[in-house]
Amino acid sequence: MADIREILRKALEKEAASSQEYLEAAKNTSDPEAKSLLEQLAQDELRHRQVLKTQLELLEAARTSHPKRPAGKEVSRDLDGESCEAELEGAKRATSVLAEAKREIEETQKAKEELYAMATHDLRSPLISIVAFAQKLLTSLHGKVSEAEHQKIQWIWSEARKLEGFVSNFLDLARLSAGAVELNRQPIEPRLIVDEEIEALSPQINDKGLHVEVTMSGVPWVEADAWAARRLFMNLMSNAVLHGRSGGTIEVGGEGEIGMVRFWVKDDGPGIPEKDLPHIFETFHTDASKRGSGLGLAIALQVVQAHGGRIWVESQEGAGATFYFTLPKAHGEKKARNAP
Repeated sequence: MADIREILRKALEKEAASSQEYLEAAKNTSDPEAKSLLEQLAQDELRHRQVLKTQLELLEAARTSHPKRPAGKEVSRDLDGESCEAELEGAKRATSVLAEAKREIEETQKAKEELYAMATHDLRSPLISIVAFAQKLLTSLHGKVSEAEHQKIQWIWSEARKLEGFVSNFLDLARLSAGAVELNRQPIEPRLIVDEEIEALSPQINDKGLHVEVTMSGVPWVEADAWAARRLFMNLMSNAVLHGRSGGTIEVGGEGEIGMVRFWVKDDGPGIPEKDLPHIFETFHTDASKRGSGLGLAIALQVVQAHGGRIWVESQEGAGATFYFTLPKAHGEKKARNAP
């Protein structure tokens, strides 16, 4: 029973830490919908903690109701047998209580995820419309309105895109976690995906004066789902652009290994504190450098694992971060075109 009590104590500590992380992430985000979701997650963690605390108190009460035999006191064998039976019964009750608590937490978590998925799904359509109309206004009113008014429209478009990205990330993560995404694996040239993402990110790249180096000459093709691979590269490359030093360099590379292709995306930003490295791929986790909403890297992890690869990060504070991941090599000897 002592082991079960220790498990509950550790779970209580983890729930408290998770609640605090969600509150910190909510405080640091500028997206109102993301803030609301994160605050709700924090409240859910507190409710889970209360359930665990109640179960721990019940176990402690069960323990004290069967005090240990004082040292040196002689007891009969019959009494020893009764004590063993009482301890066994207590252990059974404790196991039952723990199983019930686990079931309640899992059901609450499932209901919460379904609710958030429904809410974010309903948000996606109007957000897409807002982004499209704001972009149209930027084009049609260029040179026809004052610089201040143009900047306001630019702000609306930019913030709407951020929120749309959060919603899309949340829905994608929910689908991947639930196994609702059926991967259509096929030979893919990774250099083409990288070039497409560089083109898509060119406004942000140019705005920060970044230089992107691509070292993928002759890298083998991969056997992967096209949508998932693009999502993977997009999240890691946009993360590097977001945190790269203004006027700095981002490196995207790849090379073949036995049966796999190893890729990396490197930025020269503030880096990641050592204490955050073990948690960087957790859902909604954000480190001290505020690396996004905490969804993009969680999606990257899901995509890589679904393909049988692995993903990891190497970083030091003040020295940037390098994200590595592997994808299965495509059958045959196909290689990417040489870099221009």
